[in-house]
Amino acid sequence: MANIQTTARRDGDDYIVNGSKTFISGGMGANWFTTAVRTGGEGARGISVLLIPADSSGVARTPLARKQGWWCSDTATIYFEDVRVPATNLIGPENAGFLVIMANFNNERMAMAVGMEAFARVCLEEAVNWARERRTFGKRLADHQVIRHKIAMMKQRINATRPISRCARARSSTVRCSPATSRC
Repeated sequence: MANIQTTARRDGDDYIVNGSKTFISGGMGANWFTTAVRTGGEGARGISVLLIPADSSGVARTPLARKQGWWCSDTATIYFEDVRVPATNLIGPENAGFLVIMANFNNERMAMAVGMEAFARVCLEEAVNWARERRTFGKRLADHQVIRHKIAMMKQRINATRPISRCARARSSTVRCSPATSRC
């Protein structure tokens, strides 16, 4: 993250943005891009965050057709060529964008943990229902010992994630981060 190459150079009341971003979720349908850009020196202290209108002159995008993971997401590569962005579209202080991004990532990761535990529980319930209904070799699938062991292992693994999910739910309901100050 701290090694980004997309740049934004201050030019009066605007920034001039050049570079590209790949694996941008929702990139083909987005109207705005919240974009990390290099405004200062190397490392985390030289990163800022700009809100860039997708219809700006110099913005182009292409879909990523072949990818792993979430296939239903309209993931894209976004290209910026001399894109003029008003300085008022800066999110947080200049060169303090890394903290803004990390605060967002923390909340995003917590939300993902909660979602993944919930999805896993739904999948387990579906598997149990299927095993109760499906018949093989003259008996229910659930009556085969190996299937019961697999279901028990699934439940054990899901239950092991519960403390993380509970922590994430508790954190998200009590902690509010301020992107302007990058403090929680």
